[in-house]
Amino acid sequence: MGLNDSWATNSQHRINAMTESQILALFEQFGVVRFQEHDEPGTTALGRPKHWHTFSVVAIRQASA
Repeated sequence: MGLNDSWATNSQHRINAMTESQILALFEQFGVVRFQEHDEPGTTALGRPKHWHTFSVVAIRQASA
């Protein structure tokens, strides 16, 4: 989840919110095929309003030499 997600600051549970650069650093050893950031209002599975800030990553593990 990104820093703008409503659960990043208003949750009773610990959420590991990250910046775009932190997410990309996790994939340094991979070839990133697709990277999308979603930062928009929406609802939870229970129908409650929530601001979503998520990242979607498609990556391929690099071949070892």
